[in-house]
Amino acid sequence: MIDRAVHCTWDSSKCVEHFLNYMAENGEEAVNLYRDGQTFNLILMDNEMPATKELRDLGVTSMIVGLTSHEDENSVFMEAGADHCLAKPITFENIYLLIEQLKDEG
Repeated sequence: MIDRAVHCTWDSSKCVEHFLNYMAENGEEAVNLYRDGQTFNLILMDNEMPATKELRDLGVTSMIVGLTSHEDENSVFMEAGADHCLAKPITFENIYLLIEQLKDEG
């Protein structure tokens, strides 16, 4: 899952949509998806969509990656329950490398 604001900053020629199956418009929508029983393997959470703690409080165990504008924001995401953080601008290559790393860890 990814929020639309971050998705729009990516180079659409990279076909990001190929591996992203849903884009929430905001944090409330992301939380409601889980409340409705939807699950995801990986959540990309923008710093403008701060629902990480609420998702963790609901018992969500999916990998959450915080997308930050500045490295000093990493601690906020990590304290809220994020597993990893990536600094913007986010590229297809960044996401691909992270997924590969997570596959190796899992």
